[in-house]
Amino acid sequence: MTAPNPPRRVALTLAALTLAALTLAALTLAALTLAALVALAALAVWKVPVARGVAEGAYRRLRGRHTVAQRVAQYGPAARARWAPWFARAGTAYPPQGLTLVALKDAAELVVYGRDASGAWRRVRRMPVVALSGGPGPKLREGDRQVPDGLYRVESLNPDSLYHLAMRVSYPSPDDRLRAREDGRAQLGGDIMIHGSDSGLALDDGCERDLGLFSRLSSSLAPAT
Repeated sequence: MTAPNPPRRVALTLAALTLAALTLAALTLAALTLAALVALAALAVWKVPVARGVAEGAYRRLRGRHTVAQRVAQYGPAARARWAPWFARAGTAYPPQGLTLVALKDAAELVVYGRDASGAWRRVRRMPVVALSGGPGPKLREGDRQVPDGLYRVESLNPDSLYHLAMRVSYPSPDDRLRAREDGRAQLGGDIMIHGSDSGLALDDGCERDLGLFSRLSSSLAPAT
């Protein structure tokens, strides 16, 4: 058997390189397509509250769990440096004896009030809401993406939230349930959080984290574990 002549050897080499390039291109296209499909699936899952909860739970398990006390120790000193001057200008101590957050949906603004030792409430600061889902009017049912209208307590903090220290509010309240019974509505939804994100009632991540700390430190929130 004779060896291929030089022109034929060159042709075979070029053919092999072309085939390798086409194969690599096909694999790259397949990988990009798969990545796009995974991203779309993740986006679809994130829009479903139950699926989002499962995804957040899996993320927390992978990342490890924290306590509220650990988060307070982690973020507390920086929060004090940022906020103590605001409280001082308002004439109340830091941390406050109590904390009230007034969300003005039409103005896309959150107003922070602190209670001083005498029991008086003082306005500390106005802050912009960076994202607000839904429109005017109250939340009526699960999935309507409305921000609730009413009076609510910050009932707990999530130290393993994707957004630092997300604050869970006490929706639906007794008034919400009463109006729903009168209207014949069910499935009111829940798990309403103030957090740093792009939906619901979203603040700048740092502001959300700081307010969570104030809620924990002030006497208006029962001790959390």
